[in-house]
Amino acid sequence: MKPSLVHSQVTRYIIDILSLIMDPRYVTLFIFLVLALHGDTTLAETCRQFVKVHPFCFKAMCKANCAIEGKFSDGSYVKDYRCESGGFHSVCVCILCKH
Repeated sequence: MKPSLVHSQVTRYIIDILSLIMDPRYVTLFIFLVLALHGDTTLAETCRQFVKVHPFCFKAMCKANCAIEGKFSDGSYVKDYRCESGGFHSVCVCILCKH
């Protein structure tokens, strides 16, 4: 499932529960306050995976490569990074996200 689809299903479930408990006016006010205080109507971030092959992978080098790729490609930040090695060839796997 796409993260946005799951997010919309969770949001719909929360709204249904709130409408059972609260008056519709208060549900509307609550949702408005959440959106106003959060400042983002999507409440989600978009992430992508970037993989770079290295002969050897070190955590510091991997983190630097991820930060450079994220910053210069589309302004993303590094959410996660890791080195995966299989013999002589290693890969640096980056999870780059953007709000």
